[in-house]
Amino acid sequence: MADLESVTLGQLTVAERAEVDTALRGSPAFLADNDDVVALWLFLLMAGCGGIGVYFLGGIPVPYAREALLLAGLGLIIWTVQTWVRTWKRRGCVFTSFGTYRLRGSKLRGVRHANLAAIKCRTIGRSGKRFTVFELVANDKRELTLYAHAAWAEAAIATIQQARGGTIPVSER
Repeated sequence: MADLESVTLGQLTVAERAEVDTALRGSPAFLADNDDVVALWLFLLMAGCGGIGVYFLGGIPVPYAREALLLAGLGLIIWTVQTWVRTWKRRGCVFTSFGTYRLRGSKLRGVRHANLAAIKCRTIGRSGKRFTVFELVANDKRELTLYAHAAWAEAAIATIQQARGGTIPVSER
């Protein structure tokens, strides 16, 4: 089994899933990034509405082009709304007592603390626009890079060190 794993919430044990669900309900262990994707979702919805608008307003003299734009617009709107509903408040980074993951809907990509070899952490940006690049290096040397706030990264490091007895090396670059 690879040290850097991709799993769904349903593949976790009952206790692990309960811990992730608790974190998603407003715990400091969950760092949501819903705001970053909302602009993309709105753009896709506008594109779908544009395709439907062309169907009703005309303007394309090519046979069946209007119908194709109507179907494409409806499909885009349905897919966007479905994705939005499935992943709303389920996008971001989460750490638990057993692992640290990037969450997208019901999919988790991350590393269990037992499979962690090192942590790299650095701060980038100017005053007022700083963020932390948090890299988890698994035993198989593969890395998971998370972009977070310094407070979240410090709390994640403390949880990882507690789970591993303080044996994980942390480097600042």
